[in-house]
Amino acid sequence: MEPRIRGTPTNIVGFNGKVYVTHRGNRTVHCYGGSEWQSLQGPDNKIIWELAATSGGLYALVSGAYEVDDHDVYRMNSSGEWTALKMDDSAGDYRNIQTIYGAGSALFVGARRGNSLDYAVFSAGDGSANLTPLTKDAASRESPFGLLRGAAFDGSYYLAISGEPGMTRGIFLADSSAGLGDEPEPGTENQNVVGIIALQGGIAAAAKTGGGAGHLLIKTAQGFQTYTGYANFTGAMSLWEKADAPDALLLLGIQGNSINDHGYRELVLPGKNLPGGKPELRNPGGTNSSTENYDKYSASLGTHPVQSIFQVRGADSGADESLVFAATSKDGLWSYRDGRWTAEP
Repeated sequence: MEPRIRGTPTNIVGFNGKVYVTHRGNRTVHCYGGSEWQSLQGPDNKIIWELAATSGGLYALVSGAYEVDDHDVYRMNSSGEWTALKMDDSAGDYRNIQTIYGAGSALFVGARRGNSLDYAVFSAGDGSANLTPLTKDAASRESPFGLLRGAAFDGSYYLAISGEPGMTRGIFLADSSAGLGDEPEPGTENQNVVGIIALQGGIAAAAKTGGGAGHLLIKTAQGFQTYTGYANFTGAMSLWEKADAPDALLLLGIQGNSINDHGYRELVLPGKNLPGGKPELRNPGGTNSSTENYDKYSASLGTHPVQSIFQVRGADSGADESLVFAATSKDGLWSYRDGRWTAEP
């Protein structure tokens, strides 16, 4: 069965009670409201490369048909109207936009300086028409700054910054007026952070290391702690909850070292809180799991790296709380329905 959304999907995001996703290089946004899919025209018939969402808007990273390296950001409000955001005049040479992520009421943008391996971070509130720089000017940096790979809000904004060794990377505290902190948060220095999420009781982030391994970074009241010895995280992260279950789950996308070692892993959140001590990940399947049967999962979604994952919560009435969408690296959008993972038709 061919998936509805083929190839490499964008991030799967929720806005205004609905789920949005498309495949990179498309001009149409697909919207799921709890019972069926609808197609929405993207901004100005431009090519869509990524989606992000905040509490007040859906955002699209787009380009023209012959301008694939010249990206713009548009915001769609709750009425379905698209508006272009302008790069602040102080952006300098950092205008090659690569990534967009939303958290709380703010959008964060990762932009590249020309074709260099040096990036900057910009932000825009839901009511703002401009993308304002948060990072320092390149001349005042000791090393190239990494690429924005995620944002989370738990009363404060935390940004995931990835990069090669020698680049500035880790988790940064962000403020719309003061910009980014001068240094990564203690305990996250020099970590290649590829995903981040706010959970009850703290922040969780995923980092990649060389050699196909991963780290988990957990923030509690005592600050960030790093735990090692995990599989290669993609950065995909989603909270999973069930109404009658006392515990929740954190789902984490994996790119494994063999065909049957991809998919995602689960972290149990006792009482819906982050666990104390080293987090123990498990394969999906069984009691209080996002998947009923491990063997069925392993033979289907488990053979595909998962780049984005999203449990449908708060969508229009008619959405099954067990419904989960997963974006694979190159085999389209998948979904968990009726006890099995299949390509979403």
